[in-house]
Amino acid sequence: GEVAASMGLSADNIRLEPGADTAVVPNLQINATVLSEKIVERQQPDLFTVLRKPDASLEKGMEAVEQEGQDGTKTVVIKQHFADGNQVSEEVLSERVNEPSIPKIIRVGTRDTVETSRGAMRFRRSELMEATAYNPWDGSGAGITATGMQARRGIVAVDPKVIPLGSRLFIPGYGMALAADTGGAIVGNRVDLCMDGYSEAISFGRRMVKVYVLE
Repeated sequence: GEVAASMGLSADNIRLEPGADTAVVPNLQINATVLSEKIVERQQPDLFTVLRKPDASLEKGMEAVEQEGQDGTKTVVIKQHFADGNQVSEEVLSERVNEPSIPKIIRVGTRDTVETSRGAMRFRRSELMEATAYNPWDGSGAGITATGMQARRGIVAVDPKVIPLGSRLFIPGYGMALAADTGGAIVGNRVDLCMDGYSEAISFGRRMVKVYVLE
C-alpha cells in the first residue's frame, strides 16, 4: 500500500494484488488495477406475463387464448463496473415503466363431464386418436377378443400402454365403448372400433375421433 501511495495511486479506485497490507520483499510483483464505475440508462422491453384463467365452459385438457400478450417498454438505470477499462459486472439500480405490457390470457378448461346417450358422464382424460373399424368376424374369424370377450359393437381395440384394457370409453359418433381388445396395428394413439356390419365399417373408414376415458 505504501509503494502504491508513493507512486500517486489512490487507494479509492485501485485494487492491489497482493493486498495493500502485504509486506514488500525483493522481486515482489505488484498489480494495480484501476477500478471505475459508470451510470447508464437503457431502454428495455417490459416482458408480458401469462395469466391462466379457469373456464368451466371448456373441457379439461383444452385451452383457448383469450388475449394475446404484448411487451411494453421500460427505462432501466444501471451501474457498470470496470477494471482497467474493461466491464466486469453491472447492477440494476432502478426501473421505470414507460409503456406497460399487456398480459397474455389463456382460458384453461376445467369441465370434466361429457354428454352421452346416458346423460352427462365424468371423464378422467380425453385423447384425439386415429380410428379405424372392424367387424366381429375379422382376424381369426372366431370373434374372440384379447380379453376373451366376444367381439361386438361397443368393443374397442386399443394400445394398452395408452388406454388400459377394461377402460370405459365414450366416442362421439360411435357411442359408449369398452377397451377390451388389442391389435398388431393398434399402436399409440389409435383405436379400432367394432361395427355391426361390413358396410358400416367401410363407410366409417379411417378418421380422427375424440376418445373420452370415463371415470
